Amino acid sequence: MIKFYRRLNTSKKVFFWFVSVVLFFIISLGIAGYILQNRMPSLLKATVKEKSDGVYKLTFDSMKVSLLNGQMKLSNVKLIPDTTIHNQAQQIKKATRLFQIWVEVIDISGLNVLKLFLHKELKIKSINILKPEITVLQMKGMVKEKKSMKLIDQLPTIFQKSNINKLHIAGLSYRSVWGKDRLKDNRGRLSGLNLELTDIDLDTSINDTSRCFFARNIRVYGKNIAYKTKDGLYSFSVSNFELSTKKKEVEIDTFKIIPAYTEEEFSAKLPSKQDRYDMIYPKIMIKNIDFKYLEMHDRLPVQSMELDQATVRVFADKGMREKKTMAVNNFPAFAFRRLQLPLTIDTVRINNTDVYYKELNPKSKQAGTVVFANLTGTLFNVSNDVVQLKKNNWIKGSFETYFLGKPKLSLHLNIDMTSKVGRFNFNGSLAGAPAHFYNQLLVPIALAKAEDGYIHGVRFNVHADRYHAKVNTELLYNDLKIAILEASSGKIQKKGFLSLFVNWIGIKSDNPSKKEDKPRIANLIYEHPQEKTFFNLMWKSIYTGFKFNLGLPNS
Repeated sequence: MIKFYRRLNTSKKVFFWFVSVVLFFIISLGIAGYILQNRMPSLLKATVKEKSDGVYKLTFDSMKVSLLNGQMKLSNVKLIPDTTIHNQAQQIKKATRLFQIWVEVIDISGLNVLKLFLHKELKIKSINILKPEITVLQMKGMVKEKKSMKLIDQLPTIFQKSNINKLHIAGLSYRSVWGKDRLKDNRGRLSGLNLELTDIDLDTSINDTSRCFFARNIRVYGKNIAYKTKDGLYSFSVSNFELSTKKKEVEIDTFKIIPAYTEEEFSAKLPSKQDRYDMIYPKIMIKNIDFKYLEMHDRLPVQSMELDQATVRVFADKGMREKKTMAVNNFPAFAFRRLQLPLTIDTVRINNTDVYYKELNPKSKQAGTVVFANLTGTLFNVSNDVVQLKKNNWIKGSFETYFLGKPKLSLHLNIDMTSKVGRFNFNGSLAGAPAHFYNQLLVPIALAKAEDGYIHGVRFNVHADRYHAKVNTELLYNDLKIAILEASSGKIQKKGFLSLFVNWIGIKSDNPSKKEDKPRIANLIYEHPQEKTFFNLMWKSIYTGFKFNLGLPNS
């Protein structure tokens, strides 16, 4: 009995000390949390100011800390750069960009305090960041920064051994501006994105294939994502966006490029000639994206991209003043090579797409529209990656469409991605149609009208670069008669004598002229003006060949 009471007393003492230790620990955490909550705000603000040499100022309305629950919550957090101090500072290296950040709420929960104090390991259950607005200030005249170290190497030691079960960023908006220009303007801002990172382990080797950028999965998603260009001419919108590093996919629903002005207003807003674009892509699917390869090698391989049932409208006002800049700098190959990310897409498929090109003739005051209906095609080896281009330097594509909705047009296009002069070639054929079928283009655009005749077929083969094109065309037709039109007093009228002269002296009515003759085939060189675009080169080279096929002089 005595032994029993001794054991009972011992158990009571153990229980008492256990409870005492737990209570002491809880009270200590409470006191520490209270101290942190009162001292940490000023400490954080002072640390940010000191470490940035006064360039950055940190502010927030409130900070709640509970070490017992492992929770920390900050509201109305602002990181504000002082560009004057940054520009005047001599003792620090001037950066090419500064960051201005505002966050509505930062909520950290499930902080493992024991791990943090005993093992210097940061373990967090979740971090929720609500409505962050990030503005990048591109500083003029600053020294270009060298390529930075890896993110993991820039973090303090305590963060390099951290694990976060979930990081969620809701309602992210981002934009980049020069200096303080347009800080109060909403142009150039991307908004509506959300990010979700699961099972983040910064103590994991980069060679862990089950993770990408230290996370088991990175999900970027959003509905009604919006972006307005800095010049205010276009708005971009996406009804639904979904990216997953685990699934290796990107899915985009209803991507729109919307001009801010009507066709007439658009031309009036610009000082020189520029095409107006209006595009809708109902569905874009990108599959088998190797995000892990991007993490390890800074290059992104993609297996396939598919665009379904898109509508593309292009408007050109030929009455606008020509640009004096070099339009050839925006040839597809040159523009793609300027993309900072080395990218390779094995296959790009375009399905059931309609393309409309509308051109306003200032003389006729009317517009003609070229329609490429039900365009279907495939592009292979779409790449700007110098490593991939050493193996295969050609982007190759094949397309089929219906020109003006009826005659079938076949086109093969090849672009040399390593050529310094923008070398490319294309060839194709167009099925037959009555000559008057093309009056919907000839009358408003060329001030000409086909009164009779039949076009049996068209064939073209062009090898070109930014300076010139070697052209081979064949246009077969019979009984062709053309009326020349004039636009006076707002009306398009026929020039009787000139039409007779053109048909008598100029245009030959048949090609071949006689059944036993060989057809007139154009073999010529077209010199390309450097202020004209890539598509202008494609069309003008063929047009020059057709003039020869019609029997007209090349002038």
